[in-house]
Amino acid sequence: MNIQELVFNSLNEALPEDVMNLINDTAVIENVFPVNHGEIFNGQILKADEIICQPDATLTLSNANLPFWVIYCNKLKLKNNSFPIKIEIDPTINGKNGGNGVRGIDGANGIGEVDREGQPGSAGQVGLAGEDGEFLKNPDLYIIAKEIICIDTLQNIEDSKFVLDFDGIGGGDGGNGGNGGNGGNGSNGKEGATSAFDCKTGPGRGGNGAGSGKGGQGGRGGNGSNASDIYFVSTVVFTEVFVNASKFYIRGGNGGVGGNGGKAGKPGYGGNGGSGNGWCGRGSDGSDGIYPEPRTLGDGQDGEDGNKGNVFKVTLSHF
Repeated sequence: MNIQELVFNSLNEALPEDVMNLINDTAVIENVFPVNHGEIFNGQILKADEIICQPDATLTLSNANLPFWVIYCNKLKLKNNSFPIKIEIDPTINGKNGGNGVRGIDGANGIGEVDREGQPGSAGQVGLAGEDGEFLKNPDLYIIAKEIICIDTLQNIEDSKFVLDFDGIGGGDGGNGGNGGNGGNGSNGKEGATSAFDCKTGPGRGGNGAGSGKGGQGGRGGNGSNASDIYFVSTVVFTEVFVNASKFYIRGGNGGVGGNGGKAGKPGYGGNGGSGNGWCGRGSDGSDGIYPEPRTLGDGQDGEDGNKGNVFKVTLSHF
C-alpha cells in the first residue's frame, strides 16, 4: 500500500477550500455521536465533539451522490479496540443497468395489385440501441480527528484496528439492443383474364416479401469508478496510529458488461401468383425477403475498470 504523507502547519492549509467551508458552516450534529454495529449515515458531514465507537462498530456512508464526505471530531473514542472499526461506502450502490432497446417497427404488408401484379412488402426497421450502463463516481473521504482515545485505559491506541472499504462503484451493464422489425409480406397477384378461346391477359406475379430489420446495437457498459481517495488528518502521533492500524480496500470498480446486440427480424414472404382459371395458368410467386447482412449492429462494449484509490496521511504541526 503506497501511503502518501503530507505535512501542513494548520487545518486551513491542509484542506481544500470547499472542505474547510463545509466544516465551518456545519454545526455540531451531536456532542456525542455513538457508532454502533450497522450504523448508517446518509449525510455529507458527520461533525461531533466526540465520536464513540462501540465494539465491532460499522459506519456505512450511504449517499454517494456527493463530491466528498467529512468525518470530523475532536475525540475519536474506541470502547474496545479488540474489535475492528469498519467505515465503508454502502456496498449495495451500483450503477444502474441500461434499458433494453425498443424492437424495430414491422414493415407493412403489400396491399392489392397494380396491373394484376402483387405489391411488395415494406422493409422492417432497425431495432433501437440499448441504453448505456450508468457510471457513478466515488466521493473522497476526509477523516479529521484531534485525538484517538481508548476508553478502557488498559488498552493502547497502537492496538486499534480500522477497516476502510471504499472500493470503486461498479458500472451498470448495457441494455440489449432491440430486435429488428419483421419484413412485410408481398400481396398476391391477380388471376388472369380468360376468354372462351384463349387467355387474354396472363395472371399477375405475387409481390416480393421485404427484408427484415437489423438488430439494434447493444448499449455500452458503464465504467467502474475510481476508488475513493482517503485523507486522515491529525497531528503526527495520531496519523501514525490510524494509518498503521488500518486496512484499506480501495480497488477500482468493475466496468459493466456491454449489452447484446438485437436479433434480426423475420423477412417477409413473397405473395402468391395469381391463381389459374380457364385458359390462364397460375402466376409466379413473389420472392421471399432476405435477412440483412450483418444481421445485428453488434454487442455493446464493456465498460472500463476504475483505478485504485490513494491514502494520504495528512500531518498537522498543530491542530
